[in-house]
Amino acid sequence: MSNYYDYTILSNQTPAFADNISLMCENILAYGGTSPTIVGKFKDGAEIPDTDPVEYEQIAIKGTNPMPGTKEKNGRIMLHFSLPDLLEGNDLKDMLEAGMSNPKPPISIELTRSATETVWVSDGVDEDDNPIGHYEYHYPVVANKAKFLPYMGDVSDGVDGNDDPITRPPNMQDDLYLSQYFGSEPVEL
Repeated sequence: MSNYYDYTILSNQTPAFADNISLMCENILAYGGTSPTIVGKFKDGAEIPDTDPVEYEQIAIKGTNPMPGTKEKNGRIMLHFSLPDLLEGNDLKDMLEAGMSNPKPPISIELTRSATETVWVSDGVDEDDNPIGHYEYHYPVVANKAKFLPYMGDVSDGVDGNDDPITRPPNMQDDLYLSQYFGSEPVEL
C-alpha cells in the first residue's frame, strides 16, 4: 500500500527552462502524482473539416503557476505536487529530470511530508496499562520559514482610511501556512 507524500520544490519559471519544466510536470503525472500547479489551457488549432459551424482542434498548453499562497521571485517559484511514494534526494531529482536536456532547471527540495498522519507517537499508557498515543505527519524534509519567506504572498495589515486593504511582504514574525491538498492540514512555517 502506498502512502502519498506532498513535495514542494524551488525551481525556475524562466523561458530558458520552459520545455524542461513542462517535461518535469509530465514526469510527475506519469509517476502517478498530482499537482495543483499545473494549469491546463487550450488554444485553437487547425480547423476541423466538415464542421458547421466551424470548429477547431483544441491544443493543450501546459503551464506552471506557483504553489497557491506563494509568488514568483526573480524567475523562481515554489512548485507543490503529490506522489504515491516517498522519494528522497537524488531519486526525486532523477524522476523529475527524466528525459530532460540541458539546460536543466535548478531544483531544490524544500518540503517533503506525508499526505496523512502516519507516524505513531506514544503518549504513554492509560490507567489499564494500555498504550495510548496519536498520529502525526512524517516530515523527511522540514520547511525552512526563512527560505520560503521571499516566495510567500503578501499579508494583510488592516485597512486604510478609505477601507482599502493594506498589504505588505511577510516577515519572520507572521504566522504563515503552506497550502495542502484536501484532507491534509496546512503546513505551518
